[in-house]
Amino acid sequence: EKPVETLLSNVTGTRNLLELARKNQNCPFLFVSSGEVYGGNTCLEHPLLENDYGYVDVLSPRSCYPMGKRAGENLCVSWMQEYGTPVKIVRPCHTFGPNVTESDNRATVQFMKNVIRQEDIVLKSEGKQIRSYCYVADCASALLFVLLNGENAKAYNLATDETISIREFAEGCANIAGKLKFEVKNAPGYRERLEHGLKK
Repeated sequence: EKPVETLLSNVTGTRNLLELARKNQNCPFLFVSSGEVYGGNTCLEHPLLENDYGYVDVLSPRSCYPMGKRAGENLCVSWMQEYGTPVKIVRPCHTFGPNVTESDNRATVQFMKNVIRQEDIVLKSEGKQIRSYCYVADCASALLFVLLNGENAKAYNLATDETISIREFAEGCANIAGKLKFEVKNAPGYRERLEHGLKK
């Protein structure tokens, strides 16, 4: 909803924090980036490595997030070269755990909420997207580990070696409570059901 603010928080916000670190005797700086810097990388034969970069559509407002994170990473290493501030970069994968907010609309969070409410899970796609998940406590310990032990000007993936499709995640949740249903846009009758829903 806020592509400009999303992009600027990763550029202007990061610049402000780097300046603060520089003024404080170049204290170590940890930039929390994102696995989204890899863009539309469709290679699923091996886990993504730190030097694998896929395609990002620079003319799509949705790209404000991955482009902002890419710019933030480059700003960090450029800042280190010019000002000497030691920087380290982590790229977390999909992190999950307690204390999610009601406004969190990530698919996996919605699936878990469905389980708690004993509701059916409805997938709006075929669920073929592949994800790697990391528990929040593991994520926090990894952030500290990289800050204390990581190499300067290096990026580290923060993920497990195991991957799972969104459909498989949904099926696992549906096995606990409810059923898994599909409402795929190109499925027969989808447009009619959508229009009926809009009229209601």
